[in-house]
Amino acid sequence: MSITSSRNVYDLLIEHFGLDPSLYEFQFEIVQRKNNPSKFDVVRKEYESNLVSHPKRADIVKKLYVGDQFIAHLTGCYLKSEIEGLSENGKFFYPICTREEIARIEDVANVDDYLLKLRAEAVVDDPRLARTFLKRRDSASSSWSLTSYYDSYDFEEYIGYLSEEHASECRNISYGYMLSREPHGACIKTNFGKVVVLSEALRHFLFYMNAYFKGRLEGLDKKDTQACLLIACRTMLLTESQDFDLDPRGELPPEVKNYCNILVEDQVQFVIGHEFAHALLGHFGSAANLANHPEFFSVSRSGRQEKFYTPRQHQEFEADAGSILHANYSDQGCSSILNAAVLFFLYLDLFYAVSDYINPPFNPSSTHPDPIDRIKALRKTVLEARTADMSTLYSDQDVEDWIEWVSNVKDFLVSEVLPFEIEEFERYGSVYLPSYRTEVLFDRFDF
Repeated sequence: MSITSSRNVYDLLIEHFGLDPSLYEFQFEIVQRKNNPSKFDVVRKEYESNLVSHPKRADIVKKLYVGDQFIAHLTGCYLKSEIEGLSENGKFFYPICTREEIARIEDVANVDDYLLKLRAEAVVDDPRLARTFLKRRDSASSSWSLTSYYDSYDFEEYIGYLSEEHASECRNISYGYMLSREPHGACIKTNFGKVVVLSEALRHFLFYMNAYFKGRLEGLDKKDTQACLLIACRTMLLTESQDFDLDPRGELPPEVKNYCNILVEDQVQFVIGHEFAHALLGHFGSAANLANHPEFFSVSRSGRQEKFYTPRQHQEFEADAGSILHANYSDQGCSSILNAAVLFFLYLDLFYAVSDYINPPFNPSSTHPDPIDRIKALRKTVLEARTADMSTLYSDQDVEDWIEWVSNVKDFLVSEVLPFEIEEFERYGSVYLPSYRTEVLFDRFDF
């Protein structure tokens, strides 16, 4: 059938799903053939084939319509009484946000409201992220709110290592995680105060980079380690679907998974400390940008030929060191965080080789220094200022060996992989670990 108006589509779907528009409000995701006919036809055939044999067909057809010209997925169905009084804009945030949260989003009065709005807008603007949060909401064991979903344990843990003065200053900042496609940490100055935020995507980037390095050392199958590297790079390139809750990529061996998770926690502590350091060091004074401004990452990096540093680059060096020096870590704790930071910057350096190949930089300046320079500056500054557990700290030779190893991986990617498989990095979708994916899930059927 042809689609002549959105009203025609709506009426058809109401009839197909047997819904009562006098009692309910509905939310649909609609994919139209006219936008990409060849891709649409492939997807439609897959959907029709799955509908014939899927064991949950009866439940699926209650939420999925597959036609010649469009596919529709019913993602929400709510009693009108639940959303009575909400503005048209406010309805977009329901039910991921409570009515009280929607009121706060529409009338931001403080820095906590600002963080809530950041989180909510990032989710509702992306259908896949919205579906992820709808599942989280449905799985919640207690009363739901977007605010209560996120705990601040990682941030509180870091603050617990600070002096009383610094801890008090950081607790006047609103902080936490958010689900967004962009893998970054950010310190944002707003009219209401400062916000420190980390995206969940950053944790996925770190986990799969850790898995790549650990997997290579442990002798995991090359197909699986390559998949880990691909997932990590694609996460930074914004081409990996951020639906890890809905569609797991594969369950790594317990010893590898545990190692990666523990290392992620140390790396996240470093990133959190870096963002708090920007605030504690006054890097974002009255001239700070009031927009969402990721200070830690640039997904598309600029050239690196210069070896002098701009004021902003010096701020990055200062925040790197401040992350560790502001915290009252034990010698062993200092070594753990410093080692984690070394690996983190190596991962950035590896990713930049991929990013620069796919998106060659145009601007020779950069707000962020070279990752290898950051490793050397961080170790020098920290070890001149305090003691560390030298028995567990990477030695200078260890670091040089890591740098050489990563350099070889970069050369291999640029000469042997990217020229022939660049589409694997650029296509939007999901990558899986071949040996560890126990169940193949089909989009909109199984999740």
